[in-house]
Amino acid sequence: MYPAISPAASAAALTEHWSPRVIAELDDSYVKVAKEECLLMLIEKKATLHTGATVTAQTRSIEEQLG
Repeated sequence: MYPAISPAASAAALTEHWSPRVIAELDDSYVKVAKEECLLMLIEKKATLHTGATVTAQTRSIEEQLG
C-alpha cells in the first residue's frame, strides 16, 4: 500500500508556475499537479508533452516532473 498523497498540498508546495510535478501513476497515465493563479491536477497519458511539440522556457523533462 502506498502512502496517501494530498494533491492540494503537493501543488501548494510548488514554487514555480507552469512547472508540473508527477505525484502518481495510473495505468499508462501520470497524475500531475501544477501552479498558476490556481492549483491544478492533471491526468495525462505518459506520452503527452506538457508544452506540446514546442520547447519553451516552461518545458520540463519527465525527470524534472518526477522530482
